[in-house]
Amino acid sequence: MAEGPHTVTATATPPGGNPGPTSTPVTFTITLTATEPPVITGPADGAVLNTSTPPLSGTSAPGTVVTVYEGDTVLCTTTTNDVGAWTCTPAQPLEDGPHTVTATATDSEGRTSEPSAPSEFIIDTQEPDTRISRTPPSRGGNRTATFEYGASEEDVTYECSLNGGPFEPCRDSYDVGEGQHTLRVRATDRAGNVDSTPAAYSWTVELTRAFAGGGCSTAPAASWLALLGLLGLRRRKRG
Repeated sequence: MAEGPHTVTATATPPGGNPGPTSTPVTFTITLTATEPPVITGPADGAVLNTSTPPLSGTSAPGTVVTVYEGDTVLCTTTTNDVGAWTCTPAQPLEDGPHTVTATATDSEGRTSEPSAPSEFIIDTQEPDTRISRTPPSRGGNRTATFEYGASEEDVTYECSLNGGPFEPCRDSYDVGEGQHTLRVRATDRAGNVDSTPAAYSWTVELTRAFAGGGCSTAPAASWLALLGLLGLRRRKRG
């Protein structure tokens, strides 16, 4: 029989007799075309996600039952809506690391498609651990403080907070005034995980020096130069 709708009836004819009445018509459809595999649109291929139960989504023929697999394991099953869209969430959390999923579609006649094209993504739910790998001396007279940063993961970005200010993209160096300063650094990875315990470093810039003999007072470095010049002038006069 050809593909498409069909209607059949039946009659019974006894031996040597006449055909009996025609039966009630029965209508059915023959479909020989294979069901098309669904398309996975989310997560985007190659995405890095910070959730262990990411929503999986895509398209298929309206009314088909879509089953999403990782290998032979069923992650979730759902039915497409009137416009052929579908979405479902894994019944069990996925482990951190790379994942490859496929999907099949089953139509109303029970025919299941071939697997879809695979979709690959990475689950990363761990925060990066931030470190400060280069710092200025804990005490010194240089107002320019140079830093380098590191983290437990690759492909991270760094944000810094100087002296309790807002976190902003880090700089390689900071020009600061006299006194104590603290720089806090946090890394953010590709999945959007942010280090909740930023690394911190404190240092002190000293632009003053104590007079010789100690214990009396302090004077700016420029005053020291003037004082030394005055002492030298007095010595030349005495000579």
